[in-house]
Amino acid sequence: MCGIAGIHRRGKTQVKLINRLADSLLLSIAHRGSDATGYLAIHDDGSTQMEKVTDRAPAFVLSRRKVRNSARTILLHTRFATQGRADDPRNAHPVVAGSTAAVHNGTIYNDGDLFKQFEMERTAQVDSIVIPALIDKLGWAKAGEALSKLRGGCATAVVTAEFPTELILARTQSYPMHVLVTDDVVVWASERACIEAAWKHAYGTKPDGEFIVVPEWTMLHVNGKVTISKLVAPKQPKHNVSKSSKWPAPLKSKGGWKGHKPTAKKLKQTVAQQLAIAEAIDDAFEVAAKREPLPLWDDIDEPEPYMVQAVEDLQAWAGCSYDEAYEEVYGVSPTEADTYVDDLEWVDDVLVPMTKTEKQRAERRAEGWEVGL
Repeated sequence: MCGIAGIHRRGKTQVKLINRLADSLLLSIAHRGSDATGYLAIHDDGSTQMEKVTDRAPAFVLSRRKVRNSARTILLHTRFATQGRADDPRNAHPVVAGSTAAVHNGTIYNDGDLFKQFEMERTAQVDSIVIPALIDKLGWAKAGEALSKLRGGCATAVVTAEFPTELILARTQSYPMHVLVTDDVVVWASERACIEAAWKHAYGTKPDGEFIVVPEWTMLHVNGKVTISKLVAPKQPKHNVSKSSKWPAPLKSKGGWKGHKPTAKKLKQTVAQQLAIAEAIDDAFEVAAKREPLPLWDDIDEPEPYMVQAVEDLQAWAGCSYDEAYEEVYGVSPTEADTYVDDLEWVDDVLVPMTKTEKQRAERRAEGWEVGL
């Protein structure tokens, strides 16, 4: 079990308090995975911001770099490790292949077969990497075809730098996905209670919009409007063909196949869970509010030359403003301080995950470990 969530801006208006909402969503899905936490934000020009760590969500939200308010889509994930080492950040989500990135909850059983069939390069052990790899291989227009080839369970959110204003939300089977659609924003998570609790914490109100429970073998294509289409489900083998069949007959419930209405006890449990999530979010942010600010160097008039170059390089690379690049490199705005105490080495820390040696940094770059897609 993993936790997926995210935010997508439908129009031109920036999402209000987007970082607060993103952190609230991460904390609301923290109970679904404690092995890794991460986000990827994509902007209308195709530039991206990504950060992921093999740590729990409460620690991550207190230290992560902030997303620019102009973000079009933010993918969020908390990982419960199954396939792939838990301590390898390449297996943390979002997972990236080519120009495509995804977060995923579920288990895909034919990922190895698909990598061989389509002659794709595998960049992570985790089965989830097949989602962006296959969509990137077949093309964004054939995302539905790619998702229909997956066997196992899947709830996923996918973006691409080729069409940065678009989003795909999809579910094959078993693993849940709930989506809130308002006039301005689309928000999704593994559980409706997570969306409601995060929204309440971010804005102090109940979400005002339409909730969609994504059916199995369904894809939502979001590009201003939300288009719902069916994926091609695999043909199910006939049951009880012989005694040796590996597909046993399904068990019938006493109530037939109509399903069951939730009991009063179940509803109380859902409400209790929602309240517990909201309380956990409040506690985490209370800790964040009390943390000490980064210490500043008062005795240095000029920042290190490589730090100055870092700002210029990041500004050119990400297409952001000088102030945004400065804050990303130094951790404070230009008006607040010139530099701060932290042994940063610009590109190594801004574009590449933290490592201890130059050799490790070079290896990370060779593997494509950059913030961008």
